[in-house]
Amino acid sequence: MTDTQNNPAIISIGEYDATTQLVDVTFQLVDKTGAVFNNTRPINAVTDYDGNYDLLQTQQRACSHLAGDMGKVLSGTLSKKIVDDRAAHQAKLAEQAAEAAAAMKKAQEEAAAAEAAKKAQEEADAAKQAEAEKAAADLQKKQDAATAQSNQSTSTTAPAA
Repeated sequence: MTDTQNNPAIISIGEYDATTQLVDVTFQLVDKTGAVFNNTRPINAVTDYDGNYDLLQTQQRACSHLAGDMGKVLSGTLSKKIVDDRAAHQAKLAEQAAEAAAAMKKAQEEAAAAEAAKKAQEEADAAKQAEAEKAAADLQKKQDAATAQSNQSTSTTAPAA
């Protein structure tokens, strides 16, 4: 009896994406060192003439891809280490993208806060300017009233000629 757990196999065929006409297929492979690993990749799904997804034909296509992947394993271009390194690299890229997105969000928030502070300062300056102009206008009114009163008292007390 053979150990089927260490034989190359199709582990799963994912959901059909009608937009891309792809399915993700997970293959179990065994590299030259005997290490068992899974390799997931998209393959073109098969559709009939009416555009309907054909699971049986897609499974047959997946078997062809499995044979191709087995050839890559034999040639050394596909192994557990290569798959693990690729996964680690993709995780690192995802982490860097998340960090970049967080930095971008922080920069946008800081720019928005700076813009809000600038607007608040402009509004405060405008209010101070309006207050200063009102105070100047009130002072001018008082001076005009005092001048008018002074002129009026001078004209009423002036001797008749």
